[in-house]
Order: sequence, then C-alpha cells, then structure tokens
Amino acid sequence: METQDYAIAALEPEQLDELRTMERRLSERAGHPISLVAYEAAPGSTDSD
Repeated sequence: METQDYAIAALEPEQLDELRTMERRLSERAGHPISLVAYEAAPGSTDSD
C-alpha cells in the first residue's frame, strides 16, 4: 500500500461512533489500547487492496 493511493476517510458522525465502539471492544479484548484508522482510495487510484 503506497500512501499516495489513499487518504484519511471522511466519515459521518455515526460511522465515527461505530469505529470508536470497535476500538473500545478490541482494546478490552486485547488488554491494551487499540487504534483504528480509516482510509479510502484516493481519487484516480487503481489499487484495490
């Protein structure tokens, strides 16, 4: 994954809440903080990873 092919995703408030819930659940299971980062394909990107 090359960083120029992706940008930080623009998420709706509900999507951010869902991401935070997932972070909290994963952190509880792992026993340490987990951070999730949402990326989206940059315009014109052809990479489908």
